[in-house]
Amino acid sequence: MERSEIIDFTRLINALTLIGISCILLFAFVAQIALWELPCPLCLLQRIGLLAMAFGFLLNMHYQIRPTHYALSILAAIATGIAATRQIVIGALPPHGYGYPILGLHLYTWTALLCTATVIYTCILMCIPGQYQLTHYDRPVEAKSSVVRWVCHFAFSFLVLMLIGNVISVYLECGLMECHGDFLTYKI
Repeated sequence: MERSEIIDFTRLINALTLIGISCILLFAFVAQIALWELPCPLCLLQRIGLLAMAFGFLLNMHYQIRPTHYALSILAAIATGIAATRQIVIGALPPHGYGYPILGLHLYTWTALLCTATVIYTCILMCIPGQYQLTHYDRPVEAKSSVVRWVCHFAFSFLVLMLIGNVISVYLECGLMECHGDFLTYKI
């Protein structure tokens, strides 16, 4: 495999990971709208953490692939996992859990499992040889394959759409004030 093929392959993996994270955020929106499960402040923190995890993969797609970009995703996954674990501990107290369980687990439990898997997955991704282009400057770099370019552009657009949706959702739920414990109705 040539170096450019390895880099395109790694970019494609980063784009697919970004699409996966965006799908998780979309699923949270569907639960919020269809099941009327407004996110609590810890849920909002976990959504921000998912966006931060995606940001590391986005940097790899748009700029040159770097270990520091992977490290950003790993640190975001650890921080998000801590927030999800805190919510698991809170949910263990009566009344048990918040929201509808999906396959027997609440969304925050799935988030904790996802964060653990993301740390392991990203560490494995970091080990792909020949993916790093170590230069002294970072500039946007396009993939050589048109399919990989299309997938990267789609992944970026999907993530931006989820980011805008989250900002609007938080504004409708909390307004310009701090989000309080009453997450049963929209403020706006």
